Amino acid sequence: MKYSGASRPHYLLAWPLGSFGEGLIELSDEEIIAAVTEELRKASPADAEAIESASVVRHPHTYPLYRVGMFAKLLRFQESEGRPAGLYFAGDYTEGGLIEGAARSGLEAARRVIES
Repeated sequence: MKYSGASRPHYLLAWPLGSFGEGLIELSDEEIIAAVTEELRKASPADAEAIESASVVRHPHTYPLYRVGMFAKLLRFQESEGRPAGLYFAGDYTEGGLIEGAARSGLEAARRVIES
């Protein structure tokens, strides 16, 4: 979606995830555009009103889908941090599978190493 508040060339790329994204995958392109625009309207009404055009590209397998029980395994894995001393984990897998999570977890791991 092209909108006025974005950096040049004024495009917004939306990746609906979680239950919201799962609810969209079977909808028509028009229904997806309407739902995503409504969510954008909640966060930034001016940007939602500035949309000039929108298109949908489906990538149903872009993000990994984890098996039932994987989150519990990840929590047990994370509990082992610091044993042995100085062992800390970082990566997108620790914070939701996105680059922001990788960066955030890396900063947190570095903080822990410095403090240990």
